[in-house]
Amino acid sequence: MERLKVLHVLYSGLGGHGNVVFPLLESDFGERFENQLVFFGIEPLLPAYRQNFIEKGINFQSILKKPRKYLRAFSKFREILAEYQPNRIIIHSNELVIPSVRYSKTTDCKVFYVEHENNDTKGLSLRYFTKYALTRAD
Repeated sequence: MERLKVLHVLYSGLGGHGNVVFPLLESDFGERFENQLVFFGIEPLLPAYRQNFIEKGINFQSILKKPRKYLRAFSKFREILAEYQPNRIIIHSNELVIPSVRYSKTTDCKVFYVEHENNDTKGLSLRYFTKYALTRAD
């Protein structure tokens, strides 16, 4: 039986997402599923993250975006989705929830959203993405 493909979406800079996803990949979950990571944000991928994935043979990609500019980033993410064709998407960084949910509507993919950030610290766009994720993710 073919393993399910799981795509994890994380923030590219320093944050808590890595502390959640890395142990997950090192557990039974990492062995049972084919995992791919997409790092997304205004900061470049942390060198420590990159080195960790190279050493462990974990597939990853990075999408660097400009603040409040989403069109190119969404387009790049849609390309990744089309290429990887995940069965599940786990979103740790809510900014890519819209293309994830749209992708799930045309496939049998399920989208899961993990809330990491206090809503009081979010700006208007991040609050919108959170509400979208909480109402539309599986």
